[in-house]
Amino acid sequence: MGLAIGAVLAFTGYLSYKDLYCCFGKCCSYEEPLIASTLKLDLEQKLFGQHLAMEKMHKLHPGIIDAIKPLLDYYEQVDGVFYCKAIFIFLSNAGGDLITKMALNFWRAGRKREDIQLKDLEPVLSVGVFNNKHSGLWRSGLIDRNLIDYFIPFLLLEYRHMKMCVRAEMRSFGAAVDEDIFTRVAEEMTFFPKDEKIYSDKGCKTVQSRLDFH
Repeated sequence: MGLAIGAVLAFTGYLSYKDLYCCFGKCCSYEEPLIASTLKLDLEQKLFGQHLAMEKMHKLHPGIIDAIKPLLDYYEQVDGVFYCKAIFIFLSNAGGDLITKMALNFWRAGRKREDIQLKDLEPVLSVGVFNNKHSGLWRSGLIDRNLIDYFIPFLLLEYRHMKMCVRAEMRSFGAAVDEDIFTRVAEEMTFFPKDEKIYSDKGCKTVQSRLDFH
């Protein structure tokens, strides 16, 4: 489960630099020494026009991401650069508990996973992430100023999805389709909540390793 938060205006191949360098890859690791003010300054000075995808937003120090607020705000240009055709995608586990709660409420009401619509989750996720001190977007100006266009939830996977994952994995290796193997591997996966056992604990992450034993 997770959350993709996007401030999406358009998709282009435009880069303002001849080469694109990624130099912030380890900034979110707890093991790395972190000086939030320095990293924020780096973002302000070095980020010009790139299409940016930031993973593990829930580990980012609150306040750092606001360094790119001028690039998403309602300005035609920032330092002579036109940013309205840039895309920013933030990936995060923040809000996972809210997604789980909503999915369970639908299931217990006898409704299908596919009945969950974006409008059901977006307001909940927006407020939840904004108020979550561990989200990386805690009290962020990006949310407060309505600069994020979409909060896109990654919904939980059920038993039937596990079988689909196994089938896809086998086909990717050119293996023969075997319904018995699909079922056995799917049944080996762990599910939650403890009583209902509806959703996969690990998604499809361990499917390949489990297939090796069949």
